[in-house]
Amino acid sequence: MSSAPNKCCNKKILHKDGAMEILTPYPKINDMIAKHNRLEHRLSRHKHIMELLRTVIATLVLILQVVILWMLF
Repeated sequence: MSSAPNKCCNKKILHKDGAMEILTPYPKINDMIAKHNRLEHRLSRHKHIMELLRTVIATLVLILQVVILWMLF
């Protein structure tokens, strides 16, 4: 049997400045944080609209419940 490590997990890339980057099958933490920050930024831009929709939907549900209860009794 070969004792060589798994090739997909131990590839190395030499950058222009001479630094080496080891590629792994797992995403980098910085990439995950950047995606999370973009999502948070997009949601925070529409925060007031989402709050308005939440209030309107809650009001409509309350009205619908009152109508249903009114029809039952």
